[in-house]
Amino acid sequence: MKFFLPVIAFLIAFIPSRAQHERRLLLKAYQSASPKTLEAFFNKWARETAPLSTAQIARLNDTARNAYLVFRAFYDPFQTGKVGAAWNDHLYDKSKYLVLQDRICIAFVDTLDKEMLIQKEFGRLSKKLNITPDSVAKAYHNDQRNVMRSYRFQWPEPTQFDTILHFRPQVSFHSPKTVVLTDEYDLLLSNFLGNDNYVLNTGVIVISDSAKKDGQKRENFLGTEIKVWYRTRTGHWQFLSVPYTASILFDNTFDNALVNYTLYGEGGYAYFKKIHGAWSLIEADRTWVE
Repeated sequence: MKFFLPVIAFLIAFIPSRAQHERRLLLKAYQSASPKTLEAFFNKWARETAPLSTAQIARLNDTARNAYLVFRAFYDPFQTGKVGAAWNDHLYDKSKYLVLQDRICIAFVDTLDKEMLIQKEFGRLSKKLNITPDSVAKAYHNDQRNVMRSYRFQWPEPTQFDTILHFRPQVSFHSPKTVVLTDEYDLLLSNFLGNDNYVLNTGVIVISDSAKKDGQKRENFLGTEIKVWYRTRTGHWQFLSVPYTASILFDNTFDNALVNYTLYGEGGYAYFKKIHGAWSLIEADRTWVE
């Protein structure tokens, strides 16, 4: 099932011409080396993908509304340490815009109450080890590995993911501004920067010298507004401003939420509880590195 905001049908017919206009505006800015014209391009993009208002978010269904609120509570590229990431928190200090995702995956499980999940596992282990649940709990909290070697806490896995499309999130800070990376803008920027590359027999993607030189100029030009990378391992431009929310997992009561996040080459989770109606970060950890 897909969750999405209503789109006025007649606007779809204008997407190709609109995209052409945006492409011409960006090329004009580059060819004339005009910061003012480039700023106009990004201002236009920001208006087209403006965040939903608080009133609009309040009118969404429970799933979408809570996804928006959890994202706002989670997303902060200037304090990634609070979610356990070993990242450069000054990466976007010179950026005038952050580039946010256009869609987000969500899923549900029966419960995400960590204490409840742990206690349930303690009951299973007490039967397996033929000791009392209290002994298991004591071993867990005292880190007695000879008793707890068979236990490693794991969050429950959902059986199905859904997607919220046309995601237009709010953020918790006023600067930098934000734009949302729609498919049209992703294609437009990728074509502008170019990806003239070839693949060696080893499978390594290499950018040709001419493309690299021109691409670097264009990257530097865009770099006055947003942070851009070329990912040689995958052969594409990276526009999204990390941390990227890979998915949000809820329990059925919307009391707990788990954000699975990705940076570049690493990722982890952030665990939230709803306290007095607001989503609060309880714990977070970086769980994988490439």
